[in-house]
Amino acid sequence: MTLYLWWVAERHSPSAVEMKTFLNEALTMREFRHQHVLQLIGIVIDSDKMPLVILPFMTHGDLLSYIRDDNNVSVLLGVIIILLGGLVV
Repeated sequence: MTLYLWWVAERHSPSAVEMKTFLNEALTMREFRHQHVLQLIGIVIDSDKMPLVILPFMTHGDLLSYIRDDNNVSVLLGVIIILLGGLVV
């Protein structure tokens, strides 16, 4: 299995509150079981006390990169229209 290591964009040592929040979210993510949600493999704390998330490797890239790619605008507009349709009562 190929793994993907993810970290928060801001590289700073988290406060105790931030670390507790991160760990609580990781505990919640660990329970996710859905075909469209990546399962959390684990977390590690690096030498700078920066928490890192270990996820399965995504061969097609991450969602944020996909959303920011101008080549995917038409696909994203279609998804937005479908989502908005779900909001109509």
